[in-house]
Amino acid sequence: MSLARSLLFIATLTILLIAPVTLIAAQITSDQIPEDLAQWQNWVLFDQPDRACTPLWNHGIKPREGEQQQRRCLWSGQLNIDINNNGGSFEQYWELDRDGWIVLPGSSQFWPQQVKLDDNTAQVMRSSTQLIASVGDVAIGKNRPLVYAKAGKHIIRGIFNWQQPPQNLPIAPHSAIVKLRRNGVSIYQPQLERNGILWLHGTDNSNTNNTQDQAHFQIFRLITDSIPLQLTTNIQLEISGKERELHTEPILPDGFVPLAISSPLPARLESNGSLRIQVKPGRWTIELTTRHLGALDSITMPDVKPPWAQQEVWSVQTRSDLRVVTVEGGKSIDPAQTAMPARWKQLPAYVMQPHQQLKLITRKRGNDDPVAQQIKLQRTLWLDFGGEGYTVKDFISGQLSSRSRLEAGSKLDLGRVSINGKNQFITRLTPQSPAGVEIRQSHINIEAESRIEVGADQQLAAVGWAFNPSSLQTQLNLPPGWRLLEAVGPDSASSTWLRSWSLLDIFIVLVLA
Repeated sequence: MSLARSLLFIATLTILLIAPVTLIAAQITSDQIPEDLAQWQNWVLFDQPDRACTPLWNHGIKPREGEQQQRRCLWSGQLNIDINNNGGSFEQYWELDRDGWIVLPGSSQFWPQQVKLDDNTAQVMRSSTQLIASVGDVAIGKNRPLVYAKAGKHIIRGIFNWQQPPQNLPIAPHSAIVKLRRNGVSIYQPQLERNGILWLHGTDNSNTNNTQDQAHFQIFRLITDSIPLQLTTNIQLEISGKERELHTEPILPDGFVPLAISSPLPARLESNGSLRIQVKPGRWTIELTTRHLGALDSITMPDVKPPWAQQEVWSVQTRSDLRVVTVEGGKSIDPAQTAMPARWKQLPAYVMQPHQQLKLITRKRGNDDPVAQQIKLQRTLWLDFGGEGYTVKDFISGQLSSRSRLEAGSKLDLGRVSINGKNQFITRLTPQSPAGVEIRQSHINIEAESRIEVGADQQLAAVGWAFNPSSLQTQLNLPPGWRLLEAVGPDSASSTWLRSWSLLDIFIVLVLA
């Protein structure tokens, strides 16, 4: 293999293995890596232990430029704690995306004993500044019991010995579902603080929690006919009973992949499209944003078994600037009579049943009623001392209706172009084509610096770009020894030599002559 092919091979491998992983289904597993690239896996991931971890999408907000995307590598399951006057025991389930430290219940005063990791005796370490400053993305402080575990699913068990039960007990901050028993009696909704402090006193479960475990789902979906087509699923939960974990069947229609999830409860979308939620009593709203992988003319409601709702309400937001569609399928209802988000209630809504299709029939593609192009151009010109040419600075702002590229005129030699504060590549479609830049937004704010060399005709183009602005303002800066005689063409011009003369001035000169 030649050196060039080797470098290309390694570069391709690097892109495949460390490209940012979105929330699409599951992470790439070792058996999915091509055989020729598998031997390079450890080399590519060296010093990048968090690359295999699940990204945190922060309610759909992307990280700023230069910031690293936050990831969570440790996922805690249900924590069972059983205490009495002489001691207690604990059991907790964990899932690790990479090797790491697991925080155990306890503190330096109440240290866990006989700790076992998957039925094997585990070595418990004490957290310190030198050992570890945080676990996952939550600071835990010093003198906390830790166990080091390999990536995968684990069960950790241990016991406590004390002369008198403590008032509280530190646990892993990420613990969501906690089941506490004291002297054989379940504690109803034990108090858990955000920093991971579990209070061991509580109310007898037999006296207060007579409510059955129930879950009621209301599902609202918004179809946005954009490119690509987006589907926003609004899940409204009403939970009663004890804290527990709910795991649904796949909830996404075929061909959709997730973009972001916003949830006040610990929630995770599995690789098969099912939703896993650690719920507790109350009313909760989860919102999931997805997109379709290609063109789409119909969407079928998935068949999800209870407790998922057996009918859903879908809203459709069309985009007449992209295409004109007719919606068919479902039963039309008044959105004002539903509990859907208020911002969706001005859109048409349809009741959907499992396996039922909602069709988007295309009547016309393209903008049916394009907005008139409104572009303002502000130019500043600096004439050379010798008069050979001009240095130009243009500010272009406004609304583009149908353009995807902005090109300069033949006499305008572009030097630098920025769009919304970001420098752009200056390109030519062919070697003979004019220079220009690609436009990706309809609303533009462009700053361009360029040169104009004066030809034999000594004419200066008013615009210099391949578009007609709705307004044009030009400022001409002259070097010492130069003066503007007259400007022919603009609606108004100030500080020209001819326009500084009035009719009275001309009459007096003629009389004196």
